[in-house]
Amino acid sequence: MPQSELLDKIVAPANIPSSDKVSNAKEEKELFDITSETAKSKHTKNLTILSIWVLGTAGLLLLLIRIYHFLTPTCWQWLNDSQIQTLDKLLFSGTLGSILGKYSGSIFSKEK
Repeated sequence: MPQSELLDKIVAPANIPSSDKVSNAKEEKELFDITSETAKSKHTKNLTILSIWVLGTAGLLLLLIRIYHFLTPTCWQWLNDSQIQTLDKLLFSGTLGSILGKYSGSIFSKEK
């Protein structure tokens, strides 16, 4: 293919945007920034709700396992005594600590 044919296929450069197009681009960018902040906020909210559900479900499952081991005969249980004690520590020490921390914080803030 001769070089002149290749040069003929080169497209002319794009037009430089006018001031209207530039202002429209700025408005679109501002709108996108607002939308992206909203999307980030919504995404964070969804992740928070999902993590609360996962942790709540896991806590409920651990509590049900503990109740099962408390009510059933020894031959039906699959956890040994040390594992049950570890489960108790996990369930109740964290729960009691968070409850005490929550209420003690509200008590101390009222005293001030």
